[in-house]
Amino acid sequence: MAFWNNGNEKDFELPVRVPSVARVFPLSHNNNVKSTDNGKQTDCLRIIQLTDIHIGAFYSTKTLAQLCRTIVELDPDIVALTGDYYTPEGDHEPHSLATGLAPLKQLRGRVVACLGNHDKESSRVLRQVREDLRACDIQLLVDETTLVDTRLGTVDVLGLDWRPGGVHKHINEVVERTRYHVQQDDTILKLILLHAPECFKHIPKMPIESLTLSGHTHGGQVGLLSFGLPWTLVGVVTGSPDYGLWRTFSNQYLYVHRGQGFRSLASNFLVRMGVRN
Repeated sequence: MAFWNNGNEKDFELPVRVPSVARVFPLSHNNNVKSTDNGKQTDCLRIIQLTDIHIGAFYSTKTLAQLCRTIVELDPDIVALTGDYYTPEGDHEPHSLATGLAPLKQLRGRVVACLGNHDKESSRVLRQVREDLRACDIQLLVDETTLVDTRLGTVDVLGLDWRPGGVHKHINEVVERTRYHVQQDDTILKLILLHAPECFKHIPKMPIESLTLSGHTHGGQVGLLSFGLPWTLVGVVTGSPDYGLWRTFSNQYLYVHRGQGFRSLASNFLVRMGVRN
């Protein structure tokens, strides 16, 4: 398979799953973050991801608020929200997302978000998501970048919009326009919010370690993970990243979260859901 970047054909290594023991990827820039041989980090960025909340019949505002209060207590460096906040056809109170995410106001400046496919199903849902995130002082990045200062250094965050097609051209145009591929002296990490993990292969090589956070697959929808077997419907049928940690270009990592919620009981069979991934 070939990978195209700025018009040049290059060899492309498909994403490779990283063993589950490697939950902390190495950051070597300026030696700010180190890992010991036994996998215990001497210091590391603490990033918490929420994705595919799907507030509705199967995930309540109360549950989300409890989770967000726990997140505040953990005092992370960055909180990343990666799309699909409502169940569009579900029964929920107006601005219930804002009510559930309200505790995250205490982490102002540390919470960033991108959009998912279900957030764009209608103008009504999209408008409500935008209003709710704004009400909670959460920065929504739609093909935009922002810098987040942490105790270990500056993290350069890119939020990519969800697109149904033309993904390769779209991602490369955004990277070029924002000059995201250019290294800034004080940046220790490139953090990319990308709802759909199958689009990870279109991200061009970065000058330093990068971590892409995705959701969308709900852990592969149907699988045998509860039996300790790594097979999922999404992984077998599409061959794209379905859950967990992946890597390409030797220093570009992808983490696919299984999601907090789900849209219907017709999916997620024998696939554990929730924060513990």
